[in-house]
Amino acid sequence: MTEHHAISRRAFTLGLGLAALSPFVSLPETAGLGLPVRAAFAEDTPTSAATLDKFVIRLRPAGYFRTASVNEDGNVIGNVCHLFNDGTSSKLILEHVETDTDNTNWYAIRTLLNFEEHKKTGYSIWSVDGDSDKDGKVIHVWSGEHDGKPSRSFAFDRQQNGTYIIRDRTNEKKDINYLAIEKDGKDQDNNKICHKRKSIPWELELVGYDKGEINTTVRSIDWITYSS
Repeated sequence: MTEHHAISRRAFTLGLGLAALSPFVSLPETAGLGLPVRAAFAEDTPTSAATLDKFVIRLRPAGYFRTASVNEDGNVIGNVCHLFNDGTSSKLILEHVETDTDNTNWYAIRTLLNFEEHKKTGYSIWSVDGDSDKDGKVIHVWSGEHDGKPSRSFAFDRQQNGTYIIRDRTNEKKDINYLAIEKDGKDQDNNKICHKRKSIPWELELVGYDKGEINTTVRSIDWITYSS
């Protein structure tokens, strides 16, 4: 399955100087050169990418202002993921964990805290509460590794308009669980992120790319300061 990375209507421009940022030259054929100088809308997507691995993104339900964050910007085991209009836990790293026999790429979603200041902190992993496959279970953060758990595996299925349907692996063939929000249609703070049988579209906003260096500081994450 070919994947694309899309920038939401609130995503900001990457242009001006993007070509001058040498670390981007080694990116998988994504956000490379040729992106428009102003915001790229979800329905006006850039070049396709073979993988979303190592991309630093923000994630929001399509058309929403608020982004996916962690309650109290924490990385304590069990802190719930929810929508919020500000904070430091809205930066996420996608970490490729497996490509299955259907050629679907599965990713762990990791939360960063304050990485634009002095050091990347946090690095908690998203997980379905109790590793459950039941409809409506919330997503929270956990410490440690992916550990091969279906509840920590997410696939990003690109739609024709550039948005994504995101599903976890707790039920792969029947009663598929999709990333959703607790209160449908509510663009409000503290609206919990959960999985449901009914999908909603999500927008991905590109923030940067994790170079994965051992001494990971702000200098080893390629990101650009944007303005709306």
